[in-house]
Amino acid sequence: MARQRATFSPMLLIAASLLAACAPPPYVPGDTSQTGGADTGPSGALDIGFTWPPNETNVTGCVTVVVDYSGITLTDPTVNPEPTDGQGHYHVTFADTYALCSAPYCLIDFDTDMDSGTDGVTGLVTLTAQIMDNAHQPLLDDAGDPVSDTLFVNVTAGECAEGSGSAY
Repeated sequence: MARQRATFSPMLLIAASLLAACAPPPYVPGDTSQTGGADTGPSGALDIGFTWPPNETNVTGCVTVVVDYSGITLTDPTVNPEPTDGQGHYHVTFADTYALCSAPYCLIDFDTDMDSGTDGVTGLVTLTAQIMDNAHQPLLDDAGDPVSDTLFVNVTAGECAEGSGSAY
């Protein structure tokens, strides 16, 4: 029996490579070779840092961010709203609002109708990830400072192709 040779359209290959370039890196908790940070969960010093996307990335409508963290176990504060040692989540703040995030991946939707009355956020946007306890109070490092990291993204208006975000 003759073997069929698979052929792919050049446009299909270009589209696939563009999708791969825009996707966040694979995330395996504790595998710092992929993310370059601590991600030790509840052990280690309290810390958080953006690992995706690269600083000043161009995005349309939304962006999925990925963080590395240590010193805490990420939990959903709607399940346990009481402050609990070693547990918490993080807020990604931008343009007078925030997204509540309880996993290393978090979708930030800039076209959400915000409390400020705007219908979306465009231009160079500052994202700040800050570790919070289950009651939404900032957790502090040993020096008494909030634990946070900052990232900039260039946002253009448009529909979010990644789903719906969690901005409040």
